Amino acid sequence: MNDSPNQPLIEALSEALETTAFLTLLPAEEPAAAPDDAVRIAMEFNGPKSGCLEIMASRKFGATLAANIMGAEEDDEEALEKAEDALKEILNITCGSLLPNLATDPADVFDITIPQLTEIDGVEQWEELAGEDGITVIDVEGTPLALRLTHKD
Repeated sequence: MNDSPNQPLIEALSEALETTAFLTLLPAEEPAAAPDDAVRIAMEFNGPKSGCLEIMASRKFGATLAANIMGAEEDDEEALEKAEDALKEILNITCGSLLPNLATDPADVFDITIPQLTEIDGVEQWEELAGEDGITVIDVEGTPLALRLTHKD
């Protein structure tokens, strides 16, 4: 995982998950099964460097994030309702942590878009997307997340 071109994204996401939702990235003993309820969340950034951050994760993982952030149970109805918002927020926090590391000068300013969510249509599409160039699949406490950091320049 250390040789991944997505290493800066992995490190920023790891920090965001640990400090916000008390979740840890750990090497998987076995690959986690592809989720059947996955979504893709993406946000673009422009500035001295421009690109896009993407995370693909299950809604169930979003509910876990929401529950941990709110201090509720994973199957709590409010956590389930806030799953997509929690996924968007963790990407937003990750972006905020990552961009200063991409800056060429401390005074650099980046413009970012609002995280956009799109549906992933089942396990087959997840596996297809997870196999695309530049995607790194990681394990967060038994749950797969697919990540990509792309640069426009």
